[in-house]
Amino acid sequence: GIVMLFTKNTYVAQLAVAVCSWTPTMMLLLMLPKLEPGTTRLAFIKKRFKTPIHFKSFLCVISIQVIVFIMSVKCLLWQKDMALDAVINLSLTSIITGFINSLISGATGEEAGWRGYLQPVMEKHFGVIRGSLVVGVIWGFWHTPLWFIASGYSGIELVIYIVLFLVFIISTAIIMGITYSFCRNLTIPIVIHFFVNFTLSFIKDYLLNFLGYLAFFYTLIA
Repeated sequence: GIVMLFTKNTYVAQLAVAVCSWTPTMMLLLMLPKLEPGTTRLAFIKKRFKTPIHFKSFLCVISIQVIVFIMSVKCLLWQKDMALDAVINLSLTSIITGFINSLISGATGEEAGWRGYLQPVMEKHFGVIRGSLVVGVIWGFWHTPLWFIASGYSGIELVIYIVLFLVFIISTAIIMGITYSFCRNLTIPIVIHFFVNFTLSFIKDYLLNFLGYLAFFYTLIA
């Protein structure tokens, strides 16, 4: 947050976000000897990918995400009465940049901490649904610096953005938690998280409206 506040360089700001997105994993690996005594860091990570992926469930979730993205875009285009290229950037540069940025940050950087460790712990205390809800709230408020520094919103728009963001991310956390409870392979929540970040990188304008549609559809799915 401090880096983004004082830099005018977009690439430096994006690098700061990418590095900081690894905080949950870095803290997990640092604290693992106390959190799970007797478990090595390598053994912990390997265990999170050991379970075979249930591909039907995996494809189902990804298909739903694709459909939701398309429906949200259509709703936005209908609302603003604009052409596709006015609100979405699907150029090769945008796709490559979005893919690389999504690959090295959020999904790969966070999920060992959120779903790899915190999700099973919360499930033991609260069950799958309420545990996912708790993880979603923690995960959502962890993004606080981005709300106030990187979102570009202020006043009532910032309040709306925060509310929509939390609804969207908590709903996503519930979907990820349920899916992960059926197949304890961290690949699934990583891909779900990646797809969310990757598709959001295409939006050129009207992010607040688009986030509203995503929040609505993801809530229905959750």
